[in-house]
Amino acid sequence: MPLLLAWPAHLSASQAVQNTPVFGHFLRFLVVASVIAVGVGAYFLISAYRDDDENGPGRE
Repeated sequence: MPLLLAWPAHLSASQAVQNTPVFGHFLRFLVVASVIAVGVGAYFLISAYRDDDENGPGRE
């Protein structure tokens, strides 16, 4: 807890919580997970459209 005692007095409690390492790691995890999810979704969408284009519209 000495890290929390070192915050300047002008910082509010919410800013102090946002500046803690735990919140930073959680926020970084959320950003990385969302970027990975968007990338995987885009890959599957692009590959699905690419398969449709390669095989033509009348494939069985």
